[in-house]
Amino acid sequence: MKKIYHLLNMLVLVGGIAVPSIYAQTDRLAVAKIPFNFVINGSTLAPGDYQIKTFSLPGEVSIRNTDGSAALLFLTFGSDANRADEPAKLVFHRYGDQYFLAQVWFGAETIGRELPKSKVERNVERNQKKDREVSVLLAAPSIQGD
Repeated sequence: MKKIYHLLNMLVLVGGIAVPSIYAQTDRLAVAKIPFNFVINGSTLAPGDYQIKTFSLPGEVSIRNTDGSAALLFLTFGSDANRADEPAKLVFHRYGDQYFLAQVWFGAETIGRELPKSKVERNVERNQKKDREVSVLLAAPSIQGD
């Protein structure tokens, strides 16, 4: 019984140290001019200037049209396929004339954010081969402090 008690105390101690470090991450904010309609989680957004923001809570990303006409909050997971010397960018999967946001990279970082394929994208992918990946550069990436 004492061993279980000590194990539980150790788990609480480790959890108390790990959780604040997760939330100590900083937010990132950038702007992109996206020249085509694109889809995020089944929602289609029009071409325009967008602000892209990651949040301290791991996985949350928002995109908002700078004229206020559209905004989405979506969940992502980490992706480490980028090189730190590549520019900040959005990566889209293109199927014919349809574009699906796939990744968000904030420049000098090796960890980016990747969106899971939506049901809509999976349906399009079944019927049509992906043409290629298209990148749109992010302008003025910045870190937002606490």
